[in-house]
Amino acid sequence: FKEFEPESFNLSIPVALEGVPENLLDPREAWEDTGAFEREVRKLAGMFGKAFKLYEDEVSEDVRAAGPQSS
Repeated sequence: FKEFEPESFNLSIPVALEGVPENLLDPREAWEDTGAFEREVRKLAGMFGKAFKLYEDEVSEDVRAAGPQSS
């Protein structure tokens, strides 16, 4: 596994899976414009964070820390 956008999505993605081409495992590889990809990742993380604010008082700090973080 490798880190995928640790500053925003807080995810690890596989680097290899039997029978799956490596370029399909990292969504960044599907975008010709990596700058546009980075902008969309930050935008999506911000949208998730905004929606999650409705529930953040109902979950533990560990759950809040595990989700996307806007930068």
